[in-house]
Amino acid sequence: MGKLTRPPPIPELGTPGRLQHIVRGLFPQHPVRTDNEFLPTPTNGEPKPTIERTELFNAAKKLKVNTSPGPDGITNEVLKVIVTLNPDVLTDVYNTCLSSGVFPETWKKARLVLIRKGDRPLDTPSSYRPLCLLDCLGKLFEKIIDNRLREFLDNSDGLHERQFGFRRGRSTIYALETLKSIVKGSKTKVGILTLDIQNAFNSAPWNAILEAVREREVPGYLQRIIRSYLDNRLLCFESGGMEERMPITCGVPQGSVLGPTLWNILYDGLLQTRLPPGVEFLAFADDVALVAKATDSIGLEQKLNLSALRVNDWLTRTGLSLAVHKCEAMVITNTRTHNEMAITIDGHRAASSRCVKYLGVHIDSGWRFTEHARTVAAKAGKVVQGLSRILPNISATKPTKRKLLSNVAHSIMLYGAPLWAEDMSVTGWVAFNKVQRRINLRVVSAYCTVSGDAPGVIAGIAPLDLLAKERKQMYGERKQLNPTTDVNIAAEWQNRWDGSLKGRWTHRLIPVIERWTARRHGEVNFHLTQVLSGHWCYAEYLKRFGKLESSECWYCEYHIDDAYHTVFMCDAWHARRNTVETLLNVKLTPENLETMLKSKGSWERISDFIHQIMAKKEADERARQTR
Repeated sequence: MGKLTRPPPIPELGTPGRLQHIVRGLFPQHPVRTDNEFLPTPTNGEPKPTIERTELFNAAKKLKVNTSPGPDGITNEVLKVIVTLNPDVLTDVYNTCLSSGVFPETWKKARLVLIRKGDRPLDTPSSYRPLCLLDCLGKLFEKIIDNRLREFLDNSDGLHERQFGFRRGRSTIYALETLKSIVKGSKTKVGILTLDIQNAFNSAPWNAILEAVREREVPGYLQRIIRSYLDNRLLCFESGGMEERMPITCGVPQGSVLGPTLWNILYDGLLQTRLPPGVEFLAFADDVALVAKATDSIGLEQKLNLSALRVNDWLTRTGLSLAVHKCEAMVITNTRTHNEMAITIDGHRAASSRCVKYLGVHIDSGWRFTEHARTVAAKAGKVVQGLSRILPNISATKPTKRKLLSNVAHSIMLYGAPLWAEDMSVTGWVAFNKVQRRINLRVVSAYCTVSGDAPGVIAGIAPLDLLAKERKQMYGERKQLNPTTDVNIAAEWQNRWDGSLKGRWTHRLIPVIERWTARRHGEVNFHLTQVLSGHWCYAEYLKRFGKLESSECWYCEYHIDDAYHTVFMCDAWHARRNTVETLLNVKLTPENLETMLKSKGSWERISDFIHQIMAKKEADERARQTR
């Protein structure tokens, strides 16, 4: 649960020269542009670039809140107030900049923050993710420019359909679903080659970007402001208590608004590269894959080798390069033989693997996603482990907050569900279910001996395969203009609960899941969970696990002391039980314990009664153990 605390300082970053080495590696230097080749001349037919209040308001609405400010310290919240109270000040400034084609120097200065990637080597630039914090006044201006640039692209030829990054209405899931449609729709073998562009965003040559913008015939006033935007940029970082500055001479500005769109315009040239028949591009930002279809592995190898050659040629001409050691090739097939490909790029051979990672999903050659489940389950398991440390069973944290924190682990496991939900292997589901069981136990403060079904029902968390199915259905519905399917997993969950052989005591108390999960009051706690699950401070339970020799009740000597006997029968708690039954005007039985659901008062009275008797039993059992 590292995200719940402030990350520790990066060790040894103060070593003389190390920070400068990392910054130079992340932000390579290109020759400073001195020509005016890409500066368009104004024409009489060029539209007037005036920014009106409405355009300013719409752009300001999209500014995110609770984000770190740039070098000037002004936050987006403050800027939104300025836009509301005095918009004309900003429109005047922005219109002056736009008409003169000048992007102010102060808005091109970025403050660098480094984030370390896991436990990678401390002295390697690629071990860090750079965040560049820019002034929000400049980012609002960028937003206006970006909106106009995107509108122009949408109204002209647009971008390549296989670019899924930085585009409205598209996502990594959209890209992965496209890959799935290729694989499922092919009657032949499918090969995939994932390509890694070395330090792509920070290395994109400005001349290449401006040339791509010019070839798109972007309006002249936008070309001029973009040219100014990509000139005299400055990176600021603190070293040894002093601020250092380094000029930036290439790359799309990290942390900017306009940068992603400029990248897409540049990268569109790659996606327009002519490929051999049967080979297609898939791209999300700089993550690009080549997907080929052929009758055998040799055919796939030939097509992907030729495609990789053409891609590498374009990258070399543009000023970018492949990290060949990170490129991977794989044949997607269920057969066990002839499944390797020899893909050579610029004299180096790309690894041929049985599993490749693309857009955060581990795709194996059999399209069963077993390795993905194992990897992701292990990652989610670390989150659950952290959750267990900060939220022990006896803490006062309510299940609603526990459930909120557990959503982090669920989000990790459910990423990409529309892709793998219907193809996940049995082994993969086993790995997922183990982690989800740990989540459910922690949410309801249950003991680890409780069966797999009951904790999920008590917590109100559906089985992971049903949650994955729900996400797949919801994703499919969003793609349809007129959705018709009712996405509802409650009925299937209920059928499983009714037919399960586990958790039958819990089923007796909670026969209808929907009534339980739809309640608007009441929180389960450590002691209530003991009754709902039937596990812990009962003689019958302790005998089963070798803690006692007899299952006899400690108070009334009834031959079986379990949850049913303790709550509904034991004479030791008759007075307290009678008080609750009188107040609620009901005879408590396992079949009507759902009386708790009728009102907040009913819940509190029954919950307090259970807390009193279970706390007393725990205290007596501990005293008995110390004798």
